[in-house]
Amino acid sequence: ALDGDNREGARLLVAELAERFRVHSVLEEAGLFAELAAAGEAEAELFRLIDDHERLRPMLASPDLLDDGVRLASVLAELAEHAETEDSDLFPYALQVLPAPSWERINATASPARALGLLHQ
Repeated sequence: ALDGDNREGARLLVAELAERFRVHSVLEEAGLFAELAAAGEAEAELFRLIDDHERLRPMLASPDLLDDGVRLASVLAELAEHAETEDSDLFPYALQVLPAPSWERINATASPARALGLLHQ
C-alpha cells in the first residue's frame, strides 16, 4: 500500500496487523506460555518472547509508525524474527514436551477468539 502511495490503505493494514498481534500475543501468553511455564519448560525463552510481545504491541500500534519508513521496516523485521523463533523453535519444542491436557487447555483459551474471527484457523 505504501509503494502505491496509498497511505490510508497502509494505515488500515498496519492497524489490522497491530490488533491481530495484540490478540495473538495475549492469548499465547495465557495459553501456550502459561502451560510451558507451569511445566517448568523453556523459562528463559518465555521471558524473551514475552519481552518481545510487550515491546512489539505498542510499536505496532503507534499512530506515527508509518511516518518513518526505516522504523516501520525495523519493526516489521523484528516481528518477522519473533514469529520465526516461535514457529521454528518454541512451537516444535512445545509439541514435544506438553501433554494432551495442556493442549486442550490451550485450545480452550483460544476458542472464544476464533469464534469471533479474531484468530485465523
